Amino acid sequence: MLSHLALVVRHSSSTRTSDPSLATSHSTIYSQSLPANHQKPERPTLLKDILNAAAQMAMVNFDNHVATNFFSRTRRWIRLQLGQKMHFANMEGRREKSWFSLPCRAATRQDGSIWDLLPVYTSLSEPPQDVATDLETLVATMQSLMGPLPVTDQSLLREPQSYLAWLHIVLADFQDAQDTPHAPKLFSMTPQAVEGCQFCQHAFPVNRRHHRIHS
Repeated sequence: MLSHLALVVRHSSSTRTSDPSLATSHSTIYSQSLPANHQKPERPTLLKDILNAAAQMAMVNFDNHVATNFFSRTRRWIRLQLGQKMHFANMEGRREKSWFSLPCRAATRQDGSIWDLLPVYTSLSEPPQDVATDLETLVATMQSLMGPLPVTDQSLLREPQSYLAWLHIVLADFQDAQDTPHAPKLFSMTPQAVEGCQFCQHAFPVNRRHHRIHS
């Protein structure tokens, strides 16, 4: 019987698909040759561990991606909304950045207001009424769309998914503005694998021809 089994095994790899009867014979003879109460041995693999590690890395990268870029992208969005107003035309760069930082800080606070924070920005004076109205409207709009308030580094890391809707709005406005002067740089909603990226961990080698980062 063993010699018959050896003969069947020797030819089964090349003829099993073309000769179903041979495959049936192999299965029958092999089963009859096994010891009583035989249990197929488990062959553990690292696939489960690899998938778990990759999933954990992806989550860490996603958390860092949202938390690291949230405020800078929000300030760039504010610049897009206010940059064309005459009040900010030809303004010195540092003061201009302060004006765009002010509504960002106000919007990310609980019940934040530009008037509460304006004294902190000592380089800024009280804006004209129309500019103040625009700033207040902008802050109110952001607070209604941004996500859970207040927005802090801790809240971004704790529930980054809650702020994706806001970042999607920011990205959509950036895309609409690509034909304008000084168009804001587009970004990816999820972290992109790039060799040497400061915040991204990699489970596998990176093919640089097919991966580019957007920041």
